[in-house]
Amino acid sequence: MEVYRFAHFYNIDGLASTALNKIASGFTPSNIVDKLLGDEAAMYPEVKKVMMEYAKAWWIQVHESKEFQATLKGIVELNPHGKSMLSPRPRERCLRLPFGS
Repeated sequence: MEVYRFAHFYNIDGLASTALNKIASGFTPSNIVDKLLGDEAAMYPEVKKVMMEYAKAWWIQVHESKEFQATLKGIVELNPHGKSMLSPRPRERCLRLPFGS
């Protein structure tokens, strides 16, 4: 990420692109949610876009990961109506993408 920050700051597009590809090579269904919730996604729209594309492409595996489920559970626990959000639903409805198609 440091190389991407450097390339972005100094507008070195080729290096930024190479760094972004390297960053993307480290995404997994287990870590993408934490990365999307991290500072890099908030600070760099290009990085967030690549993260979102990965999450969309691997959505079923992301959705089924224990890390996603733990994050979802934590968010739901913060919501006063959270328990109703986790009520049993048909599988097709649960696997619907939470973002545009």
